[in-house]
Amino acid sequence: MPYPLFTLCGVVAWSFFAAALTQSTVSLLANTNLLTKVYFPRLVIPIASLGRGAVDFVISLILLVILMAIYGFVPKDTIVFFPLFLAMGLAITLGVGLFFSALSAKYHDIQHAIPFFAQMWFWVTPVAYGLENIPEKLQLIFFLNPMTWIIQGFRWSLLGVGEMDWQKILITALFSIVVLFAGLFYFRRMESEFADII
Repeated sequence: MPYPLFTLCGVVAWSFFAAALTQSTVSLLANTNLLTKVYFPRLVIPIASLGRGAVDFVISLILLVILMAIYGFVPKDTIVFFPLFLAMGLAITLGVGLFFSALSAKYHDIQHAIPFFAQMWFWVTPVAYGLENIPEKLQLIFFLNPMTWIIQGFRWSLLGVGEMDWQKILITALFSIVVLFAGLFYFRRMESEFADII
């Protein structure tokens, strides 16, 4: 597997997550005037903030397809599972984004910590390297990271790299659903206070 292709596949998944997380965190603060003057479902704002990340994701995906064509790499039949890993990534991104957007409405300084948090998360996610390169004593940290299995799923479905551990994928899928609903629950719980606390 050509290293640029391997790395770009991980970067495509991670850059969408990191950009969407950062944008959704500040989405309520960036729309303060709208929140305090007009009533509408507040959930629209953090969801809409994913749009910019989605555009970047599509462009990155097109670049990945071009690079695959340059290397003469044809996707395997595992590509049918790509929407599954994409949905899991979206669920985690939206869940975490909803939680932090509601939290940053109350504690404004959270928005400054998110880029640092995302950077730290990046280093415990196999974006530019494979799981086989991780020292044994650090493997548990990587295995507990849900983004590890989403990125592994991207590589497996698009490039056919490695074997898929379906037990870990099932755990990640369940975790992504829990994160999505937990973020949604916290956001809805705080929603009535946004106009007052922001």
